[in-house]
Amino acid sequence: MQVLATGLSGLYSSLPRKLNIVADDWYRLQNDDIETMPDLVHFLNSLEFCNAVVQVRIFRAIPSLIPKDKLFEFESHAFSVFRSLENVIKNTD
Repeated sequence: MQVLATGLSGLYSSLPRKLNIVADDWYRLQNDDIETMPDLVHFLNSLEFCNAVVQVRIFRAIPSLIPKDKLFEFESHAFSVFRSLENVIKNTD
């Protein structure tokens, strides 16, 4: 898991800090915008992969070690972290 987190961190740090958007009515990234940014596409694909790894690990390895209520809490937290990161990338608020 640390390798995945380190790789994801490296990809995140390679993302541009500013976006050069010309349109005045622009307020968020659309799929067309994302496709023109290879670094962002790579980061989002890696984020989805990490999410899948976490889900598989939680559902296959941990259920016998952790009570189900805690397992659900961990899964919910992991899911919200991934969604928050995805929203930060897609929104410019």
